[in-house]
Amino acid sequence: MKISPARSLKRSFERELDPPAGYQPAYPSALMFFETFSEVAEAERLLNEYKRRHGRNPVLNSPY
Repeated sequence: MKISPARSLKRSFERELDPPAGYQPAYPSALMFFETFSEVAEAERLLNEYKRRHGRNPVLNSPY
């Protein structure tokens, strides 16, 4: 958070959001998707993959 004097908070906020000169956003070069029958199955798959890689549940996430 940056606190600075300003006549207009809206203009100051918009100025902070403007990207710097020469900014190039990253665009994906590939797309991958999975089809599942339910969101629960996909959530369990992702949680199990995370647990396998890191040995614990993700922070601030319930284990279902």
